[in-house]
Amino acid sequence: MSEPIKRRASAAGIGREPALPAKPGMDKVASKLTRQARARLRRGNVPDTQVARAASVNRMTIQSFRTGAPRNDMSLSMFLAVLNETGGDPAKAITAALADKEAA
Repeated sequence: MSEPIKRRASAAGIGREPALPAKPGMDKVASKLTRQARARLRRGNVPDTQVARAASVNRMTIQSFRTGAPRNDMSLSMFLAVLNETGGDPAKAITAALADKEAA
């Protein structure tokens, strides 16, 4: 009988740098877009399951984002799903956030 194969733990997301360096000020843009998405999710009349299905995440992930402690960032798929499902336009939101950054 052979020995089981020992697998190394994945290092994904642990102390890794982003694939591309972020430009200065992009963290503020991401934070603003996250706050907008959270506000749309809170005042929207869309079930968490609908947004979760669109974002390919668990319903509890959407619920914790909506009701939990505020966060400064979120995944792109979740951002797009929240805006699309609540009737927003992700392109306009991103354009407005970038315009505000450049004006500051």
